[in-house]
Amino acid sequence: MSMKVLLRCHRNVTTMWTDVVSSSTTLQPSGYLITQTTMASINILTSNFCILQLLLSIVGNVAKRCQTITTAYHSLKKGGYIYLSCSGVSDTINSNYKQLYERDYPATQEMYTYYSRGANIDNILYSTHHFTVNEITKLLKEGGFVDVHVQEIQERSSRRPEEVANFLYAMARKP
Repeated sequence: MSMKVLLRCHRNVTTMWTDVVSSSTTLQPSGYLITQTTMASINILTSNFCILQLLLSIVGNVAKRCQTITTAYHSLKKGGYIYLSCSGVSDTINSNYKQLYERDYPATQEMYTYYSRGANIDNILYSTHHFTVNEITKLLKEGGFVDVHVQEIQERSSRRPEEVANFLYAMARKP
């Protein structure tokens, strides 16, 4: 059964969806895309998918990131999809991120991980990890996923709108 739906998706999520379904898209002045999609193989009411938006970047250390992927994998039925976004390594396009990575490395002991802080620099809110394309691909594959596709896009961060950063958008399937 084929159904038409009108989706209001962020431009990058829409890009990942077009790998799965066909659609026609119109860019709106707001920066969002309005997408008319014919969903021939996905029933929107009974779909088998998991969406993780920026969660992996702030969930914690490597073990917690692996556990998050494992939990997502086990929550899906065979043939289900995971769609995720995460912060990408941005030291080559944004010197502020390079400084954050270098400043907090002695404490985090992990490349591309830094502490997000409140207004007081001593007030650590949580750790933030920025992924490489290879790192997120490996994490998904080691978590059991196949057909892994990752796209890296430079955008402005919601937390730092005056700065550009890399963001990764990934899609993978549970076999």
